[in-house]
Amino acid sequence: QSEIQDMMNADRRTTRVENFSMGRNTEEWYAGGGSTVGVLYEYQGKNCLHTYYGSSQDGTASNLYGQGNNDGMTTVLWGPQFTVADDIPDDAAITFSVAGCANAFNPDSRSAGNAGVSLWDLTTGDYVRDSNGKVLSANGSGAAAWLDGSFSLKGLEGHNLMIIAADRSTSGWGWIALTDLTADLTQVSPIANAAQHHLVLNDFNFDKAGDFNGLYEIDSEGNKLNTVTNFQNGYLGANTRINYYVDESGLAAGKGFLSSSDSSGSETATGRLRSDPFLVQGDILEFLISGGSADLHFDLIDADSGEVYFTTTGENVNAFRYDFWNLKDLQNKSVYIQVTDAKTASWAHMELDQIRQIKFAPTEADVAASENVMNSENLEYNSGLPGLNMEAYKLEGTGVNSLDALVNYINGTEPDDQLYRFYLNNFKASDEAVGV
Repeated sequence: QSEIQDMMNADRRTTRVENFSMGRNTEEWYAGGGSTVGVLYEYQGKNCLHTYYGSSQDGTASNLYGQGNNDGMTTVLWGPQFTVADDIPDDAAITFSVAGCANAFNPDSRSAGNAGVSLWDLTTGDYVRDSNGKVLSANGSGAAAWLDGSFSLKGLEGHNLMIIAADRSTSGWGWIALTDLTADLTQVSPIANAAQHHLVLNDFNFDKAGDFNGLYEIDSEGNKLNTVTNFQNGYLGANTRINYYVDESGLAAGKGFLSSSDSSGSETATGRLRSDPFLVQGDILEFLISGGSADLHFDLIDADSGEVYFTTTGENVNAFRYDFWNLKDLQNKSVYIQVTDAKTASWAHMELDQIRQIKFAPTEADVAASENVMNSENLEYNSGLPGLNMEAYKLEGTGVNSLDALVNYINGTEPDDQLYRFYLNNFKASDEAVGV
């Protein structure tokens, strides 16, 4: 009887295979920055997901300008998300076929980190690593051939995982291709409370001339200036070259980005551009970055203490590279982004685009709350964000005695950094009232 039961159980085992024969499922794959990278491609007899950037692809939609060759594009393709069962056999694994870059993936390098298939652990907020702390990855052979790959799931019981294809290489064979993803659905299952694959909480895209998406220039003391003079909207110029000056005709949908050069394209301009504070509620903050490596930097800063959590520079190249910051240790902190250009000659410019805070596997509550999150483009608010105490906070002397009244006060006056920061920092669940 037990043998018959084992046979019946074996028949019930279901296997999921993704071979991309029906195209890329955009509900399960997200290309970093919201780009069109991650082309469907037939390579060596297999349909696959590929980070190779062909000339037939829409380079303007991808926002990855100036790459110069098909190996030069960098990205991370964030893929299917699943929970590993609590009880799995020792040989439980995800298997796949991989081609492309032969060198082991290194997430710490933006353009010389090679490429590979890997796993992101949503439970710990980091890459899955081996016992030596090395990122688990699988690579191609650097030749026109497919290799079989697999990741053991043992030791990851109960974890929420995501398959990723990461491309950090800009040299020869600087791409990765993936197909034939296979998993036993008795060992893994879609994340139970996920309403969708990912959620974009903040999006700075700079696609309209003169529109800095709410970012403003500050003086040497950190005071807000009335106009932005030392930063411009760049656009994609002739021969896929990055141009650093405004041309309305060049800022078609998807072509604009932020540049620290002035309106004539001069590199002598210096300054600092800052966003209003926003809450960290996502998993990563991603961006595309180009330009110089010295005395120019892009930072994520604590809105209260001024502590710099992350800083990133260019690599002295006129081509965008994809990068992201891991937000796992900054949840519910109030932060702002800042671009600093303190250089006047020789690689004295920085470009940025597609700055996005992304939350993976959001719940329905996350999705609903995101519609009401205040960001640099929206100072309106409806009381949908979970965890707010509507009675605990009042602004004496302003007529504000409720959450909605505070919103009306903010929307009806010139936005004030201090008041805005107070709002973001203090309208959370708390047993203490805050006096102002």
